[in-house]
Amino acid sequence: MLGVGIPGFLGFSGVNFAQVSEQARALELVKSLYREHLGPKLDQANVFGNQAKMRKYFEDGLANSADGEKLGFDPLIDGQDAEITDLKIYPDPELPALRGAYFVVVSFKNFGQSVKLTASVRLVLNEGSKLQILDLEGKDWSLSKMVAEMKKN
Repeated sequence: MLGVGIPGFLGFSGVNFAQVSEQARALELVKSLYREHLGPKLDQANVFGNQAKMRKYFEDGLANSADGEKLGFDPLIDGQDAEITDLKIYPDPELPALRGAYFVVVSFKNFGQSVKLTASVRLVLNEGSKLQILDLEGKDWSLSKMVAEMKKN
């Protein structure tokens, strides 16, 4: 069989069959977030900052505390304004899953500059056992760490 197991063949290396479905759901969650946030023309319809919309995608701590005005930028686009092109969302090829969390890469160009973000997604039991984003990380920042700092101040 060409030396590739079924999970590897499906693009989910390191993940067992039971996890394939959940990882696919994690990937779809992040894709849905960006579809809603950027809209059909990739023009930033803005989920970030809208608590009701944030709760749909993010765990409660981030959804209730992430304040775009205090952060000074939109973490979903890693900037203040957006001209998004070449949007790609895919499982992290180096670490697709670890201890029940799934890692999803979001890459795009914003005003021609390459941006790469990683979302960590996990099943959250307090919301009826649904997948939610626990963190979003950029090159030199983490949304969860920024929110924790905002709570201190």
